[in-house]
Amino acid sequence: MIGMPLIRPLSPRDALTWSWLLVWSLVAFIWAFAEAVWFFIMVDVLISLAVMRFGVLRAMVPTLAALIGALLGGIVLYEWARVNPETVRTFILTVPGISEELLRTVSVDMADEPLSALFFGGFTGVPFKIFAATAYEASIAPLQAFLQPAAIARLSRFIAIVAVSGALRYLLYTRLRRVGLMRLALFIWVVFYAWFGYVFWNIV
Repeated sequence: MIGMPLIRPLSPRDALTWSWLLVWSLVAFIWAFAEAVWFFIMVDVLISLAVMRFGVLRAMVPTLAALIGALLGGIVLYEWARVNPETVRTFILTVPGISEELLRTVSVDMADEPLSALFFGGFTGVPFKIFAATAYEASIAPLQAFLQPAAIARLSRFIAIVAVSGALRYLLYTRLRRVGLMRLALFIWVVFYAWFGYVFWNIV
Protein backbone atom coordinates (compact mmCIF):
# COMPACT_ATOMS: atom_id res chain seq x y z
CA MET A 1 0.00 0.00 0.00
CA ILE A 2 1.07 3.59 -0.67
CA GLY A 3 2.44 5.30 2.38
CA MET A 4 3.54 2.10 4.16
CA PRO A 5 7.14 2.23 5.44
CA LEU A 6 9.64 0.15 3.47
CA ILE A 7 11.44 -0.88 6.65
CA ARG A 8 9.41 -2.15 9.57
CA PRO A 9 10.56 -0.96 13.00
CA LEU A 10 12.03 -3.59 15.27
CA SER A 11 9.89 -4.96 18.03
CA PRO A 12 11.20 -4.33 21.57
CA ARG A 13 12.26 -7.98 21.76
CA ASP A 14 14.18 -7.85 18.47
CA ALA A 15 15.75 -4.53 19.43
CA LEU A 16 17.00 -6.09 22.67
CA THR A 17 18.35 -9.11 20.80
CA TRP A 18 20.28 -6.95 18.34
CA SER A 19 21.59 -4.80 21.17
CA TRP A 20 23.02 -7.91 22.80
CA LEU A 21 24.37 -9.07 19.44
CA LEU A 22 26.31 -5.83 19.13
CA VAL A 23 27.74 -6.33 22.62
CA TRP A 24 28.73 -9.91 21.82
CA SER A 25 30.25 -8.74 18.54
CA LEU A 26 32.38 -6.16 20.31
CA VAL A 27 33.58 -8.79 22.77
CA ALA A 28 34.26 -11.19 19.89
CA PHE A 29 36.32 -8.55 18.08
CA ILE A 30 38.42 -7.76 21.17
CA TRP A 31 38.80 -11.43 22.09
CA ALA A 32 39.87 -12.46 18.58
CA PHE A 33 42.35 -9.59 18.39
CA ALA A 34 43.82 -10.55 21.77
CA GLU A 35 44.03 -14.20 20.73
CA ALA A 36 45.75 -13.32 17.47
CA VAL A 37 48.38 -11.35 19.39
CA TRP A 38 48.89 -13.29 22.64
CA PHE A 39 45.79 -14.59 24.47
CA PHE A 40 45.65 -18.40 24.48
CA ILE A 41 41.92 -19.11 24.92
CA MET A 42 40.33 -19.42 21.49
CA VAL A 43 37.54 -17.08 20.43
CA ASP A 44 35.81 -20.27 19.25
CA VAL A 45 34.47 -20.50 22.78
CA LEU A 46 32.53 -17.28 22.37
CA ILE A 47 31.40 -18.16 18.84
CA SER A 48 29.93 -21.47 19.98
CA LEU A 49 28.14 -19.74 22.86
CA ALA A 50 26.77 -17.15 20.43
CA VAL A 51 25.29 -19.93 18.30
CA MET A 52 23.64 -21.45 21.36
CA ARG A 53 22.37 -18.05 22.48
CA PHE A 54 21.22 -16.48 19.20
CA GLY A 55 21.06 -19.25 16.60
CA VAL A 56 23.24 -19.85 13.57
CA LEU A 57 22.27 -16.90 11.37
CA ARG A 58 22.45 -14.21 14.03
CA ALA A 59 25.66 -15.71 15.45
CA MET A 60 27.34 -14.86 12.14
CA VAL A 61 27.46 -11.22 13.29
CA PRO A 62 29.90 -11.85 16.18
CA THR A 63 31.61 -14.47 13.99
CA LEU A 64 32.44 -11.85 11.35
CA ALA A 65 33.50 -9.44 14.11
CA ALA A 66 35.87 -12.15 15.36
CA LEU A 67 37.27 -12.56 11.84
CA ILE A 68 38.01 -8.84 11.61
CA GLY A 69 39.62 -8.82 15.06
CA ALA A 70 41.76 -11.85 14.23
CA LEU A 71 42.99 -10.36 10.97
CA LEU A 72 43.77 -7.04 12.64
CA GLY A 73 45.78 -8.85 15.31
CA GLY A 74 47.55 -10.78 12.57
CA ILE A 75 48.44 -7.51 10.84
CA VAL A 76 49.94 -6.18 14.08
CA LEU A 77 52.18 -9.23 14.52
CA TYR A 78 53.11 -9.35 10.83
CA GLU A 79 54.21 -5.72 10.79
CA TRP A 80 55.96 -6.05 14.14
CA ALA A 81 57.87 -9.09 12.87
CA ARG A 82 58.81 -7.19 9.72
CA VAL A 83 60.35 -4.39 11.78
CA ASN A 84 61.79 -6.34 14.71
CA PRO A 85 61.52 -10.13 14.34
CA GLU A 86 63.57 -10.99 17.44
CA THR A 87 61.31 -9.14 19.86
CA VAL A 88 58.25 -10.77 18.30
CA ARG A 89 59.81 -14.21 18.65
CA THR A 90 60.62 -13.55 22.30
CA PHE A 91 57.10 -12.25 22.88
CA ILE A 92 55.41 -15.23 21.18
CA LEU A 93 57.47 -17.69 23.21
CA THR A 94 55.79 -16.37 26.39
CA VAL A 95 52.48 -17.89 25.23
CA PRO A 96 51.77 -21.26 26.91
CA GLY A 97 52.37 -24.19 24.57
CA ILE A 98 54.53 -22.34 22.02
CA SER A 99 58.14 -23.49 21.62
CA GLU A 100 61.11 -22.70 19.42
CA GLU A 101 60.61 -25.99 17.61
CA LEU A 102 57.00 -25.11 16.79
CA LEU A 103 58.06 -21.69 15.49
CA ARG A 104 60.66 -23.26 13.19
CA THR A 105 58.20 -25.88 11.91
CA VAL A 106 55.54 -23.30 11.11
CA SER A 107 58.06 -21.03 9.41
CA VAL A 108 59.13 -23.87 7.09
CA ASP A 109 55.51 -24.83 6.37
CA MET A 110 54.63 -21.21 5.62
CA ALA A 111 57.52 -20.90 3.17
CA ASP A 112 56.38 -24.03 1.30
CA GLU A 113 52.57 -23.71 1.21
CA PRO A 114 51.18 -20.73 3.14
CA LEU A 115 47.50 -21.43 2.41
CA SER A 116 47.75 -25.10 3.33
CA ALA A 117 49.78 -24.30 6.44
CA LEU A 118 47.28 -21.69 7.61
CA PHE A 119 44.22 -23.77 6.74
CA PHE A 120 45.29 -27.08 8.26
CA GLY A 121 47.09 -25.37 11.14
CA GLY A 122 43.79 -23.84 12.19
CA PHE A 123 42.28 -27.31 12.55
CA THR A 124 45.25 -28.95 14.28
CA GLY A 125 45.67 -26.60 17.23
CA VAL A 126 48.54 -24.46 15.90
CA PRO A 127 47.89 -20.88 17.08
CA PHE A 128 47.18 -18.34 14.35
CA LYS A 129 49.59 -15.91 16.04
CA ILE A 130 52.54 -18.11 15.06
CA PHE A 131 51.65 -17.89 11.38
CA ALA A 132 51.34 -14.11 11.64
CA ALA A 133 54.68 -13.83 13.47
CA THR A 134 56.59 -16.04 11.03
CA ALA A 135 54.99 -15.02 7.72
CA TYR A 136 57.44 -12.27 6.83
CA GLU A 137 60.41 -14.42 7.83
CA ALA A 138 59.04 -17.07 5.46
CA SER A 139 59.21 -14.48 2.62
CA ILE A 140 55.44 -14.00 2.44
CA ALA A 141 55.21 -10.39 1.30
CA PRO A 142 53.65 -7.93 0.87
CA LEU A 143 51.07 -7.95 3.65
CA GLN A 144 48.25 -8.88 1.24
CA ALA A 145 50.02 -12.14 0.45
CA PHE A 146 49.53 -13.10 4.08
CA LEU A 147 46.08 -11.59 4.61
CA GLN A 148 44.34 -13.44 1.80
CA PRO A 149 45.15 -17.01 2.94
CA ALA A 150 44.77 -15.89 6.57
CA ALA A 151 41.23 -14.65 5.94
CA ILE A 152 40.29 -17.90 4.18
CA ALA A 153 41.79 -20.02 6.93
CA ARG A 154 40.26 -18.07 9.83
CA LEU A 155 36.82 -17.88 8.23
CA SER A 156 36.88 -21.61 7.47
CA ARG A 157 37.73 -22.37 11.08
CA PHE A 158 35.02 -20.10 12.45
CA ILE A 159 32.39 -21.45 10.02
CA ALA A 160 33.27 -24.99 11.14
CA ILE A 161 32.68 -24.00 14.77
CA VAL A 162 29.35 -22.39 13.81
CA ALA A 163 28.32 -25.50 11.88
CA VAL A 164 29.17 -27.94 14.67
CA SER A 165 27.54 -25.74 17.30
CA GLY A 166 24.50 -25.25 15.08
CA ALA A 167 24.09 -29.00 14.61
CA LEU A 168 24.32 -29.53 18.36
CA ARG A 169 21.76 -26.78 18.93
CA TYR A 170 19.40 -28.29 16.38
CA LEU A 171 19.60 -31.74 17.97
CA LEU A 172 19.29 -30.68 21.61
CA TYR A 173 17.37 -27.40 21.67
CA THR A 174 13.96 -28.88 22.55
CA ARG A 175 15.53 -30.81 25.42
CA LEU A 176 17.97 -28.28 26.88
CA ARG A 177 16.73 -24.93 25.58
CA ARG A 178 19.06 -21.95 25.32
CA VAL A 179 20.54 -21.81 28.83
CA GLY A 180 21.11 -25.55 28.95
CA LEU A 181 22.87 -25.48 25.60
CA MET A 182 25.17 -22.68 26.72
CA ARG A 183 26.04 -24.62 29.86
CA LEU A 184 26.74 -27.70 27.76
CA ALA A 185 29.00 -25.72 25.44
CA LEU A 186 30.92 -24.28 28.39
CA PHE A 187 31.30 -27.75 29.91
CA ILE A 188 32.67 -29.12 26.63
CA TRP A 189 35.20 -26.29 26.42
CA VAL A 190 36.28 -26.75 30.05
CA VAL A 191 36.88 -30.45 29.40
CA PHE A 192 38.72 -29.64 26.18
CA TYR A 193 41.05 -27.12 27.82
CA ALA A 194 41.67 -29.42 30.78
CA TRP A 195 42.78 -32.11 28.33
CA PHE A 196 44.71 -29.64 26.17
CA GLY A 197 46.45 -28.15 29.19
CA TYR A 198 47.44 -31.57 30.44
CA VAL A 199 48.76 -32.80 27.07
CA PHE A 200 50.36 -29.65 25.68
CA TRP A 201 50.86 -27.17 28.51
CA ASN A 202 51.58 -29.53 31.43
CA ILE A 203 49.54 -27.31 33.76
CA VAL A 204 46.79 -29.67 34.89
